[in-house]
Amino acid sequence: MSTAADTARYYAAHRERLRIKAKHRRRTDVAAAILEDARRDDRKRGRENDLWIAFVRAVISKPCAYCGETVLRKTLDRIDNALGHTRENVTVACERCNNVRRDMPYAAWLVVANGMREARETGAFEGWRGAFHRRGVFRLSLPTSPRDARRRTAHSLATSAAALHDVRTAAEPCATGSVSAGAFQETRNRRGEAVLACLSRRRSRVQIPPVPPSRVGSSVGRAVV
Repeated sequence: MSTAADTARYYAAHRERLRIKAKHRRRTDVAAAILEDARRDDRKRGRENDLWIAFVRAVISKPCAYCGETVLRKTLDRIDNALGHTRENVTVACERCNNVRRDMPYAAWLVVANGMREARETGAFEGWRGAFHRRGVFRLSLPTSPRDARRRTAHSLATSAAALHDVRTAAEPCATGSVSAGAFQETRNRRGEAVLACLSRRRSRVQIPPVPPSRVGSSVGRAVV
């Protein structure tokens, strides 16, 4: 008989595979993903939710109620943001309209929605989808082929190795006392903590050797060919 400990060990051992599977499921079954997110959000905030999967599928199959969009991904927009996701309080909205509205009062949003519809009908959006970047993380495009994936990985590793070499080079004068600790800290901040965090995450998978100063430029150049 399975126990909670066995379940925890299973998820720990297959975390990456389960993450990819869940991501694929969210992309292929949009209605289920929308319903799951709505229920989790309402449960967290103690709000009512009476939706079911058939209702969500039927709603998001219609054009956007605000601008008439039919191509972009559909979402559920709450008419009254103080209430939960109920059948009387949700309407279909494209991701562009939903992202633009956010928590705007409904009366004000109806005024803006007229402009959204006009902009779509006249082509003023020019392909703009209204997507935003959460927590400062940019949405990167996925590799289009195994060769593209290898090229991106080689370029990323070479660039990271070059940056790490610069940081190590800056640390040597500080260790010998020829450069003040403040100057070294300034150099480290300039390079960015993001590079060091990225390298620490990859250390368990790829060992990046130090790059000699004479080969820093050539290493990056070969990686992108």
